[in-house]
Parts: sequence; C-alpha cells; structure tokens
Amino acid sequence: MDANINIVHDFIMAKLELFRHFKCTDEYSVQIKLGHDWEIIEEDGIHFLNYHENNSSPNSAVIVKKSGIAQIFKAEDYTMVIAIDCVPVAFIFNNILNSGSLFR
Repeated sequence: MDANINIVHDFIMAKLELFRHFKCTDEYSVQIKLGHDWEIIEEDGIHFLNYHENNSSPNSAVIVKKSGIAQIFKAEDYTMVIAIDCVPVAFIFNNILNSGSLFR
C-alpha cells in the first residue's frame, strides 16, 4: 500500500516541479511529445498547435488564451503549450472520498 501512495505522491510532486520550471499554474493535464514535430500558427487571432510524429497525419489543438495571451511557455530547451485537444484524460482520486457513486 505504501508503494502506491509513494507513486501518486511522486507523480504529483514531479508535475508541480514541471509547472514551476515553466513558471505557470498547475491546473493542466500533461502530455509529453518530445519526439513530435510541431508548429504554432495563428489564424484570425486564434492560435493553433499542429503536431505529428514520423510522417503520421497531423493533429491540431486550439491554444488556450488567458487574459488575451496565448499560453505558450518556453524554458531552456523545451516549450510547454496549453491547448485544447480531444484526448482521454486519466483522473486519479482517493477512494476514501468516494461519496456514493456507482463504483465503490
């Protein structure tokens, strides 16, 4: 049991450190795309992130704006782009706080 707690705790701490590194808030899910070609384009005031891997068909995501500023964060050799992309998201909850759902 302690090993599982440590895995979740270590993940949370690594995620917080990642967002601190990029100097942005920690309210987003993270996808690592280090092997992908990517570009940012702007059309009519809307920014898009286009990315693909090894000649595969490209994916596009709409870049989030906060106070009118596209959420693009550069730090050293990496760039973090906050964008809306239709992907499955894994939610991790503490089971003790399950308040009566179908799954217990």
